[in-house]
Amino acid sequence: MAAGQGTRLAPLTATRPKAMLPVDGAPLISKTLLQLKNKIKNIVVTVGEHSEDLVIYVLENGGTKVLSTLYKGNCWWLFNSEIREIDEPVLVLPCDNITNLNLPFIYDNYQQLGSPPCMVVPISPKHEIEGDFISSNNGIVTAISRNVKQPIYCSGIQVVNPKTVNNLCKQNEDFSDVWNELISIQGLTCSSIYPEKWYSINTVEQLNIYNETQVQNENLSLRFTVKDHL
Repeated sequence: MAAGQGTRLAPLTATRPKAMLPVDGAPLISKTLLQLKNKIKNIVVTVGEHSEDLVIYVLENGGTKVLSTLYKGNCWWLFNSEIREIDEPVLVLPCDNITNLNLPFIYDNYQQLGSPPCMVVPISPKHEIEGDFISSNNGIVTAISRNVKQPIYCSGIQVVNPKTVNNLCKQNEDFSDVWNELISIQGLTCSSIYPEKWYSINTVEQLNIYNETQVQNENLSLRFTVKDHL
């Protein structure tokens, strides 16, 4: 998902999408896209405003298709594109996530939960990143809330079965509405806590924190390298 307007990253996103912001010398979306290349057969990327360079980058770096969802909600594509007919697990990833994609962990959890209509992947909260807190019981999500704090919240990573979701839910444009419908029929599940380091960039402050952390890590690595050669 790379169609968001990135308003909280303004003015950096005035003329380019959030997915194309340079992070570590490459577009933000590359953190995810290049991990999927040669591993996932069909990689579809949703795009929105200022998407010309993004479309070119996606198609040159492993993406198989782009889908314009300009001015649509974040799950419009789930009900209004050919994806709605897919009757198998579809991995859903936001472009702003920075993490090692542990595909075996995600798929194994999905299978262990009985291949549900939708599975969200939780992480432990980070104080500088807001999130939707998850209440659950034996893997079944009972509530998702921005205000009721819990030990876990959504990472943005999901697995959905589009055809099943279309059969169970009315057409929606926002994932929060889909989640609420599925919660009402015990159809929303959550995996175990994601075991990889995770970060998300939605604001200028979060971008600055990430960059500062990378510089600190590079300096620390350099000090150890120098010490090893003394």
